[in-house]
Amino acid sequence: MSTDTPSAADQLLLDHARLNGLDVTEKNLEVWRSRRLLPGNISGGGLGRGKGSTSSPAPESFDLVLGLARHAGRGKRPTDLALLLFAEGLPVPEQTVRAAFTAAVDTLTVHGDDEPDTDPDQRLDDLADHIADAGLTVTLVPARARRIDEGIARLARAAGHTWPPPELTALDKNPGAPTATPKDAALAAAAAAINGTMSLEDISDLLRAMNPTATANPIASLVETTRNDGPEFADAVLTEDNHLALGPVRDAREHLRDLAATAPLQDLARTWKTAAGVRQWALDLCDRVEEELATGQLGEAALEWMNGRYAMAGLAVLSTLKERDRPPSSTPSTPWCCSTSSGSSTGSTGSFPAASGTSSPPRGCCRHPSASSSRTSSAGTRPLPNRRSMSDRPRSVEDEAPDRTGPRRTEGAGHGRDQHRATAP
Repeated sequence: MSTDTPSAADQLLLDHARLNGLDVTEKNLEVWRSRRLLPGNISGGGLGRGKGSTSSPAPESFDLVLGLARHAGRGKRPTDLALLLFAEGLPVPEQTVRAAFTAAVDTLTVHGDDEPDTDPDQRLDDLADHIADAGLTVTLVPARARRIDEGIARLARAAGHTWPPPELTALDKNPGAPTATPKDAALAAAAAAINGTMSLEDISDLLRAMNPTATANPIASLVETTRNDGPEFADAVLTEDNHLALGPVRDAREHLRDLAATAPLQDLARTWKTAAGVRQWALDLCDRVEEELATGQLGEAALEWMNGRYAMAGLAVLSTLKERDRPPSSTPSTPWCCSTSSGSSTGSTGSFPAASGTSSPPRGCCRHPSASSSRTSSAGTRPLPNRRSMSDRPRSVEDEAPDRTGPRRTEGAGHGRDQHRATAP
């Protein structure tokens, strides 16, 4: 409990903050300690009968008080502060850091979480119905990325080049327009969260949909032909029904909770800083490309953009552009599958989860930093039939995607959306 007069130990911390130009009150210290952001003072023993006892601040408290004073403010949750300080390398108590990461995972919700014993097939059918009824979609190409793509294409054609480069077609065994819709992507993302893997067909479909102006996509083609091109490698990383597991084949959120609880702190810190660095690189790249577009001359930045547009670097850029206003306690880089929005069309910039400030996501949505989805029973890791496509139900005009000139199938077991696809009305 706070008193009118701070203890001598607390006064040392208050004076330390004041000397560094920061305003900290005894109430602040009390609140931070109650949130386990700041350790208590260390007892120095008694002074003798009737003379009280002494205490001193923990050595790490001096740096923590400065960090907390810099970052604390209206709307900042304890988990926000814990991860902001952790990112700076400040000695936040370990259990507080782990609890903050766990709390971030706990915000990742999928429709049906409140009925965990539902049959897995039934749950995905219910999820498909929910996505259709609520109009949930995934923003596949943020508006800023779309403008950059269009600007590069415009200048390339003005310079006399064929765009997209025809040479890419020779590297794609299944060239054509993408067929996956934003609602298909939303269903794939949610299924990935609850199952822990994703089919090669879904991966390739989404890679094509996230680069819709490309008539050919060599990376998507490589995904589609993995089973034939590298059978030994495929057998090692793929399930029998052509699903890629990026972790244990279970609800990916459980795996994230395990990592939050058990991963060495230095690994968590390294990953956190790397993700933040990737985010900053992506934003800087966009700035540099836009500067070149403004001058009408494509340079090194545009080349860097084009080289990464089909690969993982390009996915990092798209992910970053969908979380411009992410809250501090969200992961520094949230993949495409988590930025879902209600009633938006392809290329829309409106999205929650990371772009929603500190508010909670709409109930029953997918908010998971995973790129995985395979269906398993609650009793084990038995592969389950593939999810039903959102294309099996009526779609609005903005959900329509151009038809391919011919059917495209992933080599292998032949599971995926096309297995259940019906002609859209």
